[in-house]
Amino acid sequence: MNNRYYKKLALTIALFLTLVGIAGIVKKNEPSSEIFRKHFWTYKVHSSKKYNIIFEGDSRIYRGIDVNSFNKGININSIHTLNFGFSSGGHNKDIFNAVENKLLHTSLNIVVLGITPFSLTPKAQLNEHFIEEQNRNKGETIERMYFYPFLSFFEPFNIQKLLHPDTVTYYEKFHKNGWVESYKIPANPNEALTSYKKEFENNQVSDTVIAVLLQKVKEWKNKHIKVYAFRPPTTVNMETLENNISGFNEKEFIKKFETVGGKWIEIENRFNYNSYDGSHLHFYSAQQLSYYLGEKIKADVVPK
Repeated sequence: MNNRYYKKLALTIALFLTLVGIAGIVKKNEPSSEIFRKHFWTYKVHSSKKYNIIFEGDSRIYRGIDVNSFNKGININSIHTLNFGFSSGGHNKDIFNAVENKLLHTSLNIVVLGITPFSLTPKAQLNEHFIEEQNRNKGETIERMYFYPFLSFFEPFNIQKLLHPDTVTYYEKFHKNGWVESYKIPANPNEALTSYKKEFENNQVSDTVIAVLLQKVKEWKNKHIKVYAFRPPTTVNMETLENNISGFNEKEFIKKFETVGGKWIEIENRFNYNSYDGSHLHFYSAQQLSYYLGEKIKADVVPK
């Protein structure tokens, strides 16, 4: 009797562990996690951790800058870097103040701005994604920051993706340093063109927004904060569209930016990077770009 009981118990335990293992494998291959997504954004805004280098910009920054690859490229000991990009993010006083509050204020302080035409429009200055997270109530903030990581195993997985793996799937992995590693299957390099045409209707690049940005660069320079900027790579078609209808004059912006003390980083061969939707970089290209930027900034800040 006892032997039969223990055999059944052993079989039950073995079956349970097998199911847990299968569930773990399935969870690991899930395209995205809603729990990790919520934890990711709350931690990015509300963490008290400080950094030497902060990337600021819109979704082309948070999907396009891998902090680990950048740190390998810059190769300076004890560097702490944050990707502080947000969806449809604009460059204004709200985001600039948040960036400055997260700087370590040591001998090396760097802000890197991702300049996209949309980020310089009035609509982007609403910074709705950032403001929503910044204004999250204290109880929910604590819950998302400290409890959500432990709940991820119990998050339901998407049965439809298992049954129909041929459907369009957006893969996302959320890194605590602020990067969202992402790609899409199948890729469509022209997907975002239509939406961007609509985004620039009655929403052109603003001279006022640029003026605020330039004033902040000047202030940061006076505080011994180095400021770099670059235009995140997309596709030929996307950049052509943006240049034609957004009102952005890249050469003129660079001239003004460098006049107030900023340093522009020109991305060589910028159409060689792979975009899965015509706006954002596949994570392989994001890693390549990030390493490249690290090398470029190191060449400027480290004496030869």
